[in-house]
Amino acid sequence: MRQHPNSISERIAASVRDLVGSTSETIRLATIGVNVPDQSDRKTIYHYTSFRSFRRMLASSDVVSNHLTLNEFWATSTRYLNDIQEFEFGMSVISRVATHMAATRAGSDLKSIAHKDELTAKSVDFTSRNSSYCVSFSGKQDDLSQWRAYGDDGAGVCLEFDLESLLHSSNGLVGTGFWVVYGGDLREAKAGEIDTLGPEYRVARKLLEYVALHIDSLRNSTCSTEADLELFNLLAPGFFWAVWALLAPLFKHEAFKDEEEFRIVYSTVQGSSIPIEYRPEPLVPFVRLPMASGERLPLRSVTLGPANERQHLVGDVRRMLDQLGLDDVSVRLSRAPYAPKRHT
Repeated sequence: MRQHPNSISERIAASVRDLVGSTSETIRLATIGVNVPDQSDRKTIYHYTSFRSFRRMLASSDVVSNHLTLNEFWATSTRYLNDIQEFEFGMSVISRVATHMAATRAGSDLKSIAHKDELTAKSVDFTSRNSSYCVSFSGKQDDLSQWRAYGDDGAGVCLEFDLESLLHSSNGLVGTGFWVVYGGDLREAKAGEIDTLGPEYRVARKLLEYVALHIDSLRNSTCSTEADLELFNLLAPGFFWAVWALLAPLFKHEAFKDEEEFRIVYSTVQGSSIPIEYRPEPLVPFVRLPMASGERLPLRSVTLGPANERQHLVGDVRRMLDQLGLDDVSVRLSRAPYAPKRHT
């Protein structure tokens, strides 16, 4: 019996959500150790931020029971990342790999994203409707360059988190976690040349192959008539746009390689209904990413930046955390030698 197009559309929509979910785990595995060999052994990651942001995270405490909730991050829209060329770099990588793969796959769905100009135009429209949001971490603890760039010029804090707990499939933070892949070779990908280019191309090919195989499998299991196939082929390119918001943030220029960045990215196509909010001054969209279990974030330690010269501050932070039930979180001063310039 022929399926009604609406039922096929519903199955395809459900499959897009399944694809995004399975691609998330594939992304995580594909990026481990690409730039830093020992990433598979990493147990913790570090989030550098200002004291103001740290206090905001603590402001979710229940003042009545004196119990800390602390179960969410504020993830900023990827359109407002510090490096405005990051998405352009990611799109370039995906486009070049898609061009190579489309040339070797007859009738490939990849042809829809094989041209950078078309990719850019569609992605701008896509992100306006299906934004992605990001929280950034580093593999480096108490690192001077991280203090300068992200830790309020040394006056902020470095928060240490347990990586496995953050990414736990059922209890962890909502979103997709991965190590950023760095590269800088933007040559056109020619036939047979992908494996000789930088690691970003090899990772992109692996992920696009995964998506393409998933689409082929779904096509075979879903389409029983020519009409079904026609509808499926019309909608299939949307699969790639659904996962684009997760693929583009994977890649970053090699000039940032020393950051050893780890990202947790949430996309609205992942199915979770998380409201979009806005920070004032300037207006920046963000979403609150909670721990799926409702438990607090797996915070291990707080390091006070090198510009925090007052030793008694350690004691003050210690007492504040104890009062909120975080007596298992250690506190210390940074050992990085840094004296920020004072403006007069």
